Amino acid sequence: MSKLDQSIGQPPSLQAKRAIIEGFWGGVLPGQLSYTDKAAAPEQVLDAYFNFYQQQCDLIGLHANGKYSSITTHEHVLQVAKLLILGHTRDEVCSELDGMIPNADKVQHERSVYLVARLLLMVQVGEIPHEWSGSRPICWQDAGSTIRDVIRARFSDIPVLGHERVKFEKAFNVLGLNRIAGIEIRWTSNLADHLRLIHDDTLLDIYPDGLIQETAQTLALLFPKYDPGVRAWYQKMTRTTNIDSSLMDVGQLIADERQIENFRYWHDRLVVLKQVFDDSRPRTMMQWWYDRRNGVQWYTFWVAIVVLIMTLFFGLVQSIEAILAQDTAKFQAFMRILKQLVSISPLMLCLKSEDDVALIAVFEEAVTVAGAELFL
Repeated sequence: MSKLDQSIGQPPSLQAKRAIIEGFWGGVLPGQLSYTDKAAAPEQVLDAYFNFYQQQCDLIGLHANGKYSSITTHEHVLQVAKLLILGHTRDEVCSELDGMIPNADKVQHERSVYLVARLLLMVQVGEIPHEWSGSRPICWQDAGSTIRDVIRARFSDIPVLGHERVKFEKAFNVLGLNRIAGIEIRWTSNLADHLRLIHDDTLLDIYPDGLIQETAQTLALLFPKYDPGVRAWYQKMTRTTNIDSSLMDVGQLIADERQIENFRYWHDRLVVLKQVFDDSRPRTMMQWWYDRRNGVQWYTFWVAIVVLIMTLFFGLVQSIEAILAQDTAKFQAFMRILKQLVSISPLMLCLKSEDDVALIAVFEEAVTVAGAELFL
């Protein structure tokens, strides 16, 4: 059996992974980005990708015993990917599939094309009836169009929103968005969802020119390589989430590169994200602690908090001292009662029932006076 004749129901073997990388990206990582670890084998760097690969195969290729797809092996995946890279339309690819796999219908072939397009580009292409991911799929409506046409129509490099006074300060990173603005970070394997608020050269030719490089720049903006706080936070995320462990090696933008004018494809989403960040106000004590965008306001707030805590503390101390002083006075009065009782009680033992009524009255008066003193 060939290394690619494995069923898509089985995770690709090491040899199959290498063949897929070679077929998709010419044996190198997408875009030949500089942040990748040159010492590591590509199939090791792409562990997170191959988890995504298997999830999509399970979702479309294997669901309901293959009802929604015609392709069954990794070899089929590579053959369809080559057709997409060469610029064949969806109808042309379906016709090729009909020759390779004649026992399937047109709908199954179309969804097979969607599956391979997703694996090739990590973009949620096409609607799948049983899929619910919270993402908005890119519809491939024109069967006479190529995957290049679909992607270029989706990722426009013409900004719509203005960017007056938009400046990316150093606090504008993933840690600031999470801790200061309270924005929850949701990891995505769909490039079309990158920066969205809800809640080899051949591959680069499929994407609009510069899209991959600009995407990497947005990652360097939000995940600066040399920020120890962001790095520690991300390492914590990698222990609980199946995400790319090499993301923190993308790099870090210098001041000139952190300008909104440098972004075309992600311009509008960055503007919206920055506006949400700027408009956010601390709602919890932790957010007040981390929000140091306005230094004067931060120091004023925490000085006020310290003064308040000290006022409450010293007020509590004075109250405790007063209570202790009152308790001490009561204790001393109680001891005086005991002393009087001790001095008088021997006389009481000698009294007869009909005699010494005056002495009993004196005793009762002494006890009453001492008791009143105790409760003052």
